[in-house]
Amino acid sequence: MEIIANSGELLQFSVQSEIYAEAVLFKSLYWLTSRAGFEVSIPHTELFLVSVKPLGEKFSNEEREDILAKIRTNLVDFKVRDIINQETTLVRSMILAKAFAHADLPEVRQEHPDSHPPEQKLSKPPYD
Repeated sequence: MEIIANSGELLQFSVQSEIYAEAVLFKSLYWLTSRAGFEVSIPHTELFLVSVKPLGEKFSNEEREDILAKIRTNLVDFKVRDIINQETTLVRSMILAKAFAHADLPEVRQEHPDSHPPEQKLSKPPYD
């Protein structure tokens, strides 16, 4: 994360997309939306440019530093979660497959309940 602007009216920094996936970046920012406004752009394929603006008039020095610290922490947190998710996907799929291998589950229709005309509305769910 490279800081580009750091004032009371604007915090701006870049994040390398090779290190942090778009989902990781947005999850990191989401938890701070009650404290600031965010805008993300992609000026180059390898960079995200993040602009952070105060919800009020200006950021105090403490607010700026706290927001930047939380963004750094969140980036690491969600990056680690992403790595763990990628590493455990196969194991989770195997556990679910084994858990439901012998289950006799009813077939569920993929039909939306509101797709029937009003006079033909079903009184119970459209599956057996």
